[in-house]
Amino acid sequence: MIKQQSKPFAFPSSVFFIGIGGIEVSALAKLALYEGARVAGTDLLESGITRELRNFGAEVTIAKTIESISLLAYKPKLIIYSLAVSPEHQLLRQAKKLRIKTLKTNEALGEISKIRYTVAVSGMHGKSTTTSMIGVMLESACLDPLVIVGTKVPQWSGNIRIKKHQVRNKKLPNNDIFVLEADEYRSKMLALHPDIIVLTRVEEDHLDYYKNLAHIKREFRKYVRGLEERGVVIANWEDKNIRDILSRLSDSIVRYNYRDLKIAQKIKKILKVPGKHNVQNALAAYAVGARLGLSEKQILKGLARFKGTWRRLELVGYYKLQTTNYKLPIISDYAHHPTEIRASLQALREKYPKKRLVLAYQPHQHNRTKMLFNQFIESFETADVLILNEIFDVAGREEKNDQNVSSAQLANAIKKRREWGRKPIYYSKNLQETRKKIKTLAHKNDVLIIMGAGDIDMIARELVVQKTV
Repeated sequence: MIKQQSKPFAFPSSVFFIGIGGIEVSALAKLALYEGARVAGTDLLESGITRELRNFGAEVTIAKTIESISLLAYKPKLIIYSLAVSPEHQLLRQAKKLRIKTLKTNEALGEISKIRYTVAVSGMHGKSTTTSMIGVMLESACLDPLVIVGTKVPQWSGNIRIKKHQVRNKKLPNNDIFVLEADEYRSKMLALHPDIIVLTRVEEDHLDYYKNLAHIKREFRKYVRGLEERGVVIANWEDKNIRDILSRLSDSIVRYNYRDLKIAQKIKKILKVPGKHNVQNALAAYAVGARLGLSEKQILKGLARFKGTWRRLELVGYYKLQTTNYKLPIISDYAHHPTEIRASLQALREKYPKKRLVLAYQPHQHNRTKMLFNQFIESFETADVLILNEIFDVAGREEKNDQNVSSAQLANAIKKRREWGRKPIYYSKNLQETRKKIKTLAHKNDVLIIMGAGDIDMIARELVVQKTV
């Protein structure tokens, strides 16, 4: 189980990051800083992440036009860039002329995975939460993992946990554990060299890249065939697409299933985050812990320490109704696929059974909204009031022929559903209008849910008058 490589990957003395404000790119930038590299980078917009990187010592330039930026000023020996960056980007053209090595983020993660015992968490849903659960569990068991995740984890104050010392583990001699969220967009996961693959859920998504579900399954089959020797797939066996993908792989599968009531009930008792989907995520983490030699006591202790993550059913604080003392919970959630929306709403219904669920939702990407339109109109029924913000445009992933779909069309289609009944539904053209509608509609018995993967989270933060303890 010892990984060897003739030239182990390490960050050189100077690294430049294009798209440094992105969640994945910023994690690699933090790791490079920790390893002593000079880190510089550029992004289109200022954000909490770019400000944080400056505090850590990175040189960050915010520039919508980058003609004035010269790589010669930074003398980088490596450039790492987001997949959202065009191959024709001016800085990549500069790098080619200057013969500076370049890596996409998934290629850089792939290099790291070559030399560390790697647990890669993949699938359309639950990646961030499951990755975080595994990381917190291993940290609790003193295994000191390196973890890179696509969200912020309270225990780590960010999107990366950097290992601090060597740990002896009889099952993993001379190997550091690396846990990461392995993104399936553009088949990014194929660049990795995992020892454990966790498959949470596979279904239609990212149809601006994948042709159809069959194409998705083919890419996942390639992925599992790339397992390291004696590797294992930890699979959600309730998912029929995963069962199909793994149908020819018999010896290297560990199955987890919500119907394993004995373990599921133990997890449900200690888990601090709500919902069946989070119990499923924890079942995956449990299987990883068992594979790595942890006892049930160690696994449950670690899962009990998991406090949730940023924008995943996150209670950000409370909104105070005007002229009253009523304070309404504000939940921020990242759900942006119909399956995720249903799961999050069901979890909140279980947590707040007697409350009115007021949902403000911002669809993420025109292509996704268009391709999954019929699934979207069926996904909101657990909400009591629905405000549909206009669709969030995703830079680098929008096509002109997808622009003919709108949240207004989605709202009209939902109204026509018999199952929706006469519940209130509203369309708003921007965040300002959405914020006004929330304030107008808010009632003393409400839970305010701000949902979507775009910039709608800003509303949740702005409405807070009392932060959670």
